Amino acid sequence: MAHREERRRRNDALFAGGVSAEARRSARKTLPSGALRSRSRPGPGRVPTACRRGRFMTRPSGRYPRRRHVKRETRRIFRILTEGEVTEPRYLTEWARLNRHKVFVEITDRGMTPDALVRRAQEHARAGRPRRRDPAFDEIWCVFDVDQHPNVPQAVHNAGQSGIEVAVSNPCIELWLVLHARHQTAWISRRDIQQRSHELGLTSGKRIPETAWMTLIDDFETAKHRARELDARHEGNGSPRRTNPSTDVWRLVDRLRYGLDTAPVP
Repeated sequence: MAHREERRRRNDALFAGGVSAEARRSARKTLPSGALRSRSRPGPGRVPTACRRGRFMTRPSGRYPRRRHVKRETRRIFRILTEGEVTEPRYLTEWARLNRHKVFVEITDRGMTPDALVRRAQEHARAGRPRRRDPAFDEIWCVFDVDQHPNVPQAVHNAGQSGIEVAVSNPCIELWLVLHARHQTAWISRRDIQQRSHELGLTSGKRIPETAWMTLIDDFETAKHRARELDARHEGNGSPRRTNPSTDVWRLVDRLRYGLDTAPVP
């Protein structure tokens, strides 16, 4: 209180008119020329030195760090073993290529007899299926001909007991190719059906020429219908399943065409 009265009297004396302007200026309290604070907050355009040197880290956006999402295979994985070394692998690989966004095909073994193929497939099945969360494959198939092999029925039975699918042609795979272009209802030898396939331009030796693919792709449904008609014909006259002529390669091709969207194997 006393300090306030003293200051008021001094001001009254200064501004009473008897004191010079210079004296009034010298008596006036002024702010120091420096900054108000020794550590002022930087302006919007400035970054603290510590931040520029990387000493500060940004706070994570959530309470816990984000989990890494592992991309899982969305295609259906097929492991296929074939008796033929050229025709069957080439034919199935082309279907896999056309549907590569749906399926992935591994042709791991070829050039074996039907019973040897099934035994090898059983080894694959035992090795690949224990990892249920990330199996090595979704389906395993054996593709072979009846031809002159004596143990085909036993091979088919063993495959079924092990959960292995089979695609069998009687007498051979060329029958399936010919059904894309014409009917074949009578018994026919391996040699004759191979000759017919060659005459129709569907095979050239063991190879499938490029000119045949339009027929083999576009007329798949026609060939499938004819193959199923053969099965119904054999069933109707009391013949055993897979009697000459017959083929169920269409079952495997259907799976390759639709991938994960397929119905259970018929």
